[in-house]
Amino acid sequence: MIERLKNYPQQVTDLLKLSENHHVLKHDIYDIPTIDQYVFDNIALVGDAAHAMTPNLGQGACQGIEDAYILGMSLSEHPDSGLQEYQKKRVYRANKISAISKRVGVMAQFEHPFLCHIRNLMMKTTPQAFYQKQNQYIFDYHY
Repeated sequence: MIERLKNYPQQVTDLLKLSENHHVLKHDIYDIPTIDQYVFDNIALVGDAAHAMTPNLGQGACQGIEDAYILGMSLSEHPDSGLQEYQKKRVYRANKISAISKRVGVMAQFEHPFLCHIRNLMMKTTPQAFYQKQNQYIFDYHY
């Protein structure tokens, strides 16, 4: 474990040296395909059940909270068709954010030195305004 994190700040490797091996948990991350249906009869999927996503954007729980909010609003405004309203409002957005997260993860996990160099160079030289524009879809959303 320490060898894999040797380029991290010294505090990280110092902390790992103090930890016993059985106290350090390692869990693989699995990606599942997106689905286009969150509602089945009178059952609605929310959060990871509807759209489990890689943690690269830190949006998994955020999207679950959005689901809960939209589900509640949809049911209160449309008691008879609220589940369908929820599905209409959430599927596209959650799936798009999941796809963005997956792309970020693919780039973050490059192993080939040339690809890593290109990625790192792009990250350093791309203007901050580009990243703000790219993330605008996620953060400037209003229901």
